[in-house]
Amino acid sequence: MKLLRKELWLASSPLIWLFLLFTGLTLLPGYPLLVGPLLVCQGLFYYFYNTRESNDLLYSALLPLRRSDAVCGKLAFVCLYEGLAFALIAVLTILRMTVLCNDARFGDRILMPPNPAFLGFVLLMFALFNALFVNGFFRRAQAVAKPFLMFLPAGLLLIVAEEMLPRLPGLAVLRERGVLPLILQCLVLAGGAGVYGLLTRKTLKQCVTAFERMEF
Repeated sequence: MKLLRKELWLASSPLIWLFLLFTGLTLLPGYPLLVGPLLVCQGLFYYFYNTRESNDLLYSALLPLRRSDAVCGKLAFVCLYEGLAFALIAVLTILRMTVLCNDARFGDRILMPPNPAFLGFVLLMFALFNALFVNGFFRRAQAVAKPFLMFLPAGLLLIVAEEMLPRLPGLAVLRERGVLPLILQCLVLAGGAGVYGLLTRKTLKQCVTAFERMEF
């Protein structure tokens, strides 16, 4: 808890919280909704950029604590940030599915609509970021450019996959309304949550190993 407080008050900057405003793209009609979570990840990119520029990992390594605890603090902040972004997107998704469901401005059924399946893809986007960028940051000795260039194409491919899957035979339920489609969409959400948990846990173990081997 103390390490998370240190990340919140010392390692992070006000700039990264502004990227949470991109969650508002969930309310934008006729727009690929998964672009919002992709842009939200840029906030974490700047968080790790500030970590490198301020030599925060060196400071953490000099503290009287295990290096694994320092990595846990970083990953706890990442999960907190992603959890907050997911909560905001979920609230706006529920708003689109209920209060705004009959609004003519949101009548476009070509693109993926906000629903539980979309929330599952949001978690997949965050899982990709953790597995590719966060893991790459520690494994490549605090590099930020290469890990982000690894994540960006993967994130864009995920956006394309999210928009194309409902067009395939038998998968139109991913964007349909009704009780049965809603159940199936919730299964996609559960699957996304499971993948997020597994990849983030694996990322934590790999980052701990990389940080323990890191020399300053």
